[in-house]
Amino acid sequence: MARSPTAKTPGAVLKNYIKEFDLSDSGLAKELGQNVQTFKKILEDTKRISIELSLLLAKKFGTTADFWIDLQKKAGLAEAKADAELQKRIKELKKAVKDDVKSIKNAAPKKPGRKPGRKPGRKPGRKPASQSSSTFSQDTD
Repeated sequence: MARSPTAKTPGAVLKNYIKEFDLSDSGLAKELGQNVQTFKKILEDTKRISIELSLLLAKKFGTTADFWIDLQKKAGLAEAKADAELQKRIKELKKAVKDDVKSIKNAAPKKPGRKPGRKPGRKPGRKPASQSSSTFSQDTD
């Protein structure tokens, strides 16, 4: 994962915590039960922070797991937005979706319109309601 100029990365924030608490990278990794090399990759922002590690860091530094996961999420989104190849694919996808919508609209059956010369409101061959016979008899008693 490349460094993101627009978002604080978990690695950068973790470096600050390590410095503030006067810890060593490898000492903290061992304390948290993490592989030292993997932990260094997190500090270099070449490896993402896991859910498990976010829980451990939250306990160690009095934060929340969400704090670490949100940092990772924001850094990942910033990285994706800066990725030119991904942005090109997104533009192509948007164009394909627009083209699909146009073809669907063009292929959709048209609503049936009124036939010329026909009066609206009644079907041919039917008598108006005032002329039809009633099937119910009315009692006048």
